[in-house]
Amino acid sequence: MKLPDFLQSAALNELRSKMKAPLGEFEPVSLPPLTLSLSEQEQLQESGIEIPLEEVRIAEDQRLTYKEAHVVLYIRTPVSDNLPKFHICDCTKLRQMRANHRFDRYVVSNREDGHFEIEQSGQKKVLHLDVCQYCLGQMKWMGFSYEKIRPEDRQKIVKNFSLKEFFNQYGHITSQRKSP
Repeated sequence: MKLPDFLQSAALNELRSKMKAPLGEFEPVSLPPLTLSLSEQEQLQESGIEIPLEEVRIAEDQRLTYKEAHVVLYIRTPVSDNLPKFHICDCTKLRQMRANHRFDRYVVSNREDGHFEIEQSGQKKVLHLDVCQYCLGQMKWMGFSYEKIRPEDRQKIVKNFSLKEFFNQYGHITSQRKSP
């Protein structure tokens, strides 16, 4: 859609003059496309995409989105021998990481098998990662709660968590959300 050139409107220019409002100086803003390219869709399903923080959006229900796709977030290059967790929403841990300026080390993906590309000791490996327990608590997934569930029962929910089931319930595209 092409907007009219409002500078050519005599009525608007007269109104601006009466208001003694200066003419603003604006520069065009370049925005990334809002839809995924075929290449990006394939990358999300395979190796994931490293993106800057400002391209990750938080949906109303706190889930993470990239362009129009619901995604999970994880650290590709962990700093310790412990495997990282993947995140399904904007949980306490992610907010803490963002406050510590460590958010830029993340990768987005929407793989359904729970296996993600990790770099350990300079080698790329595809490994199974567990879901973040803070995320499960925030989403109240399968009744998950730190306060109400014993540690062994929480671990059982973590081990049984299925991204396929999660995406089936919530959809891959932001407009596809199904009622829980």
